[in-house]
Amino acid sequence: MFRIEGGDATLQRHIEEVPANARYTSVRVEHQLLTLCEEILREDIVQAVNDFCGFSVLADESSDISGKEQLSLGVRFVDTTKPDNLVREEFVGFAVLNELDAESVANATVQQLENFRLNLDRTLGQGYDGCVDVSLTL
Repeated sequence: MFRIEGGDATLQRHIEEVPANARYTSVRVEHQLLTLCEEILREDIVQAVNDFCGFSVLADESSDISGKEQLSLGVRFVDTTKPDNLVREEFVGFAVLNELDAESVANATVQQLENFRLNLDRTLGQGYDGCVDVSLTL
């Protein structure tokens, strides 16, 4: 709706003229579209990471709006296809944390990175914010 308020006449016409079931504005459809975008973006990031010689895992624990503990996961790698070998940091997703001990955090991290299809044999480093003594067995 912000686009309509911003003057997007094409979107306004679409919303006003098409049947309600063809607007594709339901929460379910929006969620499906966002999920597809997430998967496509992650697939592109993972492919780029796996194409290079190595990467570091970046992780930081946080709570979602409902209070569920989760781990934000990212990767850092050197993109040699860019001028001056650009260092890229990319968010790849979240891992749900059922326990907050070091072993559970490490296991959840490895499991989620494997789910994302990252080549863990190319892991060169790990970075954590505010977390001490966590060791991943990659």
